[in-house]
Amino acid sequence: VVVRIQALFRRRLSMRRVAMMQHAAFKIAGLWRSIWTFSKARLCRAAVAIQALFRGTRARRLVRQWPLAARRIQRAWWLHCLQQRARIRIAIAATLHKHARRHLCIRTLKGIVKAAVLCQKTFRAESWRRRLAFLDSKAMIIQSTWRRVVASWQVQDLHQAAQRVQKTTRRRRTRLQSERQSAAAVSIAAAFKGYRCRRRLCRISQSALIISRLQRGSACRGRLQSRSRAASWIQHCWRRFVAVRTLRRREAGARYIQAFCRARQMRRRYRRVRQHMITIQSSWRQRAERRQYLTKRRLAGSLQALVRGSRGRRAFLRQHEAARSMQRWWRLMAAEIRILRLERSAGLIQAAVLRASARRRCARERTAATRP
Repeated sequence: VVVRIQALFRRRLSMRRVAMMQHAAFKIAGLWRSIWTFSKARLCRAAVAIQALFRGTRARRLVRQWPLAARRIQRAWWLHCLQQRARIRIAIAATLHKHARRHLCIRTLKGIVKAAVLCQKTFRAESWRRRLAFLDSKAMIIQSTWRRVVASWQVQDLHQAAQRVQKTTRRRRTRLQSERQSAAAVSIAAAFKGYRCRRRLCRISQSALIISRLQRGSACRGRLQSRSRAASWIQHCWRRFVAVRTLRRREAGARYIQAFCRARQMRRRYRRVRQHMITIQSSWRQRAERRQYLTKRRLAGSLQALVRGSRGRRAFLRQHEAARSMQRWWRLMAAEIRILRLERSAGLIQAAVLRASARRRCARERTAATRP
């Protein structure tokens, strides 16, 4: 569960970073487009201003040649066009202002929604962290209590086993001491009786005393040897039993310690392997996200290049078409002006020729009339 939560949290963080980078890339692209369009708009404005000045000069020259009524009509038409343009610009400015306000409201609402989502994410993550910490602390408490209870049970078992061993050893020791004391008492009583008998019978026969002493000494030696052998055998068996029991206990303790150490080592190895797996998964997911982001970035760059190229071509075609239309209109106007000038010059020439011919005719008539 913890690994899944960590994976989801890392995925959300990576998606958020990619979204922020995409937003920054879009902003940079928008700024670059605005700068490019602004620099291009400057050139276009300069060209338009030059064309307007040239057209103004040409139009003023033409207007000076036109009559006064045509000038008034043209002024009225220009005022009407200016009023229409002003109204259109005011309407466009109002619509743009409305759209800008709507865009700002939507942008602020999106920012508020993003902030609320981020607050919810952080609150949920903090609640899950607190819950996991609480569960970990409770699990540690349960494990510590269980280990304490198991250790107390083991200590009680060992204490009871030690008490049993002590009881058996004390019982054996008391039995051996009682047997030794009884044997010593019997030997002392026999010695005292022998002394009395010897004291009584010392005068009767020294040989009987010697034989009796030898026989009793051999019997005592045989008894002592048998008892010493039995005691040594019992001690050997007891020591072997104690050694085997201690060896078994030590082996059991060593096995328990080995099992504990192996379990601890396995837990450490599992934690290390788990950490390595988490790092490998995170690196692999990061690499996949990076690849996706790079592919998206390349596709976005190619799409932006295509869109910019298409827009540039369209703008260039529009400007070229506008320039061609302006050239056509200017050439038509120049041709019409030339034709008008030629017509006026032809009219003037015709008037001058007619005037000269009329003058010649009048002079001829006058000369003919004056002749007799």
